[in-house]
Amino acid sequence: MITLVMDLYFKGNSLRDIKDTIKQFYDIDLHHETIRRYILKFTNVINGYTNNIKPKLSNKINVDEQKIRTKHNEFLWSWNAIDRETRFLIANTVTKERTVEEATEIFKEIKKVTGKEKLEITTDKLKSYPQP
Repeated sequence: MITLVMDLYFKGNSLRDIKDTIKQFYDIDLHHETIRRYILKFTNVINGYTNNIKPKLSNKINVDEQKIRTKHNEFLWSWNAIDRETRFLIANTVTKERTVEEATEIFKEIKKVTGKEKLEITTDKLKSYPQP
């Protein structure tokens, strides 16, 4: 039941929508504050677990950026770095511009997470750039 509550919450349902779904399908009447407490408690449990995961990463990283619109109708850049073999999200940064200085933020994060000096970076231009 808690897994369902978490799933519905992270899919964007409100606490009261989750309460209604649980009532309709399982005939269990949960208070919306109980659902909120579940989410707070188990999000912390999950974060504690996932923060300690050290995935085995290859030396091949795909990096891409995309322009995203905020709810205030402004634009930001979301930068993502994914291990090519495991598909593990290594790093994500958000910047206001798409300058070289701001692009280096994702590479600093990649280095911090992987701890590796030599990586093969591939961008959306399908070129590989071995690091010196």
